[in-house]
Amino acid sequence: MAVNPNMAPYMDHTPGLGQICFVTGQGSDSTQIDQADVDNGKTTLTSPALNATGMTDPVIGYWRWFASYFPQGTTAGSNGPEPNDWLAVLISNDNGANWTVVDTTRGFENHWEEQSIHIAQRVTPTTQVKLRFVANDGPPASIVEAAIDDLVLYDAGIAPVGAPPAGRGRLAFRTPWPNPASGPVRLVLDLPAAMDVSVDVLDLQGRLVRWLQRGPAGPGALPLAWDGSDDAGRVTSAGLYFVRASAGAATAFARVVRVR
Repeated sequence: MAVNPNMAPYMDHTPGLGQICFVTGQGSDSTQIDQADVDNGKTTLTSPALNATGMTDPVIGYWRWFASYFPQGTTAGSNGPEPNDWLAVLISNDNGANWTVVDTTRGFENHWEEQSIHIAQRVTPTTQVKLRFVANDGPPASIVEAAIDDLVLYDAGIAPVGAPPAGRGRLAFRTPWPNPASGPVRLVLDLPAAMDVSVDVLDLQGRLVRWLQRGPAGPGALPLAWDGSDDAGRVTSAGLYFVRASAGAATAFARVVRVR
């Protein structure tokens, strides 16, 4: 079965004005899918050292893109993914002196996928945590491309400020998208009935950053968006934020990670 040979992410993952990601190769002619791919070996991307201390559950989130492909007519005699090609993810807590394999992707994953690594499940969190991405073109030679975007470190163990007990009402957010994000984030709040509802963006200290909704809404889905600015129109810093919805006795929270 033939695989669609569209072998390159024609745009980065970051929504809005973002136009840059880490990619193994980008040729000048989009019809030549083997113009700037990985050939007969490996290429490696290593992050700077990250301080993962002082967090309850330190997590590294990122988006990945990977594809390996044999064009028709090659010596492999196939038209599909090559099992000797892969994208490996490794983690280190000693500034790269030692590495632990986290994940290996193979085949034709020709789209952006969100990934997260709970650091403490792999290594002891330190001030010198690094990630390494290795894209490999194993023999026989084939077409291999990989890309990484929107890498962020955050604490997944921080509880939302004032979160209500589970089961208190049916007010609920759907999954924010995109998340992490450097541009606008789209949210949908489900309301069980028509009601007055307030929706606010809070920082980690529970301080109001921006209000998104005040007044009657529903029943059903209430679409919302946050462009990343505060109530004064200033762009917020990268980090973890909470979106809180309040309607009568019911409260709901969504978690949003902003990147730059």
